Amino acid sequence: MKASDGITSRKSSELYEDVKMKDNDIRCLKLELGKVIKCDLKILEKYVSLGKVKEGYSSVKSFKIRVTDWLSNFKRRVQELEDELENKKLSESNIFDAWLPTYLMLG
Repeated sequence: MKASDGITSRKSSELYEDVKMKDNDIRCLKLELGKVIKCDLKILEKYVSLGKVKEGYSSVKSFKIRVTDWLSNFKRRVQELEDELENKKLSESNIFDAWLPTYLMLG
């Protein structure tokens, strides 16, 4: 056995151990990468959910605006009808007040 054979065997053994460690490192990194990808997917799902919530909120806000407008128009129309009714009552009262003396004079 030559001295160079011993060195080569040692180097070969060292290289083998080095390759084993690097292979182990690669496996660990793959596991970590898998965990990071899962976390990224969870974050993405939450982001999408948040977007849906924002869309839902936007729809609710839009609906609230439409209902508020409708209610405002409804209240305005009720007030117009109440005013119209009051004017008709007043007009009828004036007609009655004008007609009563004539009726009493004739009767």
